Amino acid sequence: MANHASLRVALHSADRSALLLRADLTHELYFAVHLKKDQEFLRTSYHETGLGRAYAAASVNHDRLIDRPRPPLPQFAGRERMWRGSFPVDLLDWDYTIRSQRRRVNLELDLESLPPQWFVDGWIVEGGRQDLVDQTLHEYAPVFNVIGYALTHWSSPQLLAVAAAPLEPLHSPGEESVHDALARGVLLKRMRPSGVFPMKPGAIPNS
Repeated sequence: MANHASLRVALHSADRSALLLRADLTHELYFAVHLKKDQEFLRTSYHETGLGRAYAAASVNHDRLIDRPRPPLPQFAGRERMWRGSFPVDLLDWDYTIRSQRRRVNLELDLESLPPQWFVDGWIVEGGRQDLVDQTLHEYAPVFNVIGYALTHWSSPQLLAVAAAPLEPLHSPGEESVHDALARGVLLKRMRPSGVFPMKPGAIPNS
């Protein structure tokens, strides 16, 4: 159980909450993006063998894409961004209950305190490498301001969620200005042809 870890990103407004992003690590790793509490919009997996898959609920056939080979999960080194995107607030289900558990960390975002443009990144970082966590957070500047982050510091790999916002408003936020300021993750590359990714801040995903 030592390597079990869970991470949740939730949006809070008044007396209600919505689930945005979840990550669960056992002997395998799953990242899932939610618009509804019990319905995954996007999911990517990293299996113990190194095999990865990506799944988009918005795709016509709910296809699962086989990702590029990675090292076996226990041997993961360095860091990789698994997901980046923003959330259409009007389409969220506001019936999620934020829970504290022994091996779970929560990143709670207050809707009323957020700037007009914001997004969330989901990372995996080599276990025990606080220097890589610090480097990842530092690299958001000078383009973005880090609103908050959550880290499963005990796990290997570590799960890291970062909420950030552009320092200057993006009046015409293009893919290159928002999504290339940091190196793209593999899932972003995979999903780009489907029209689902990348989502611009405040954008509503295709359905």
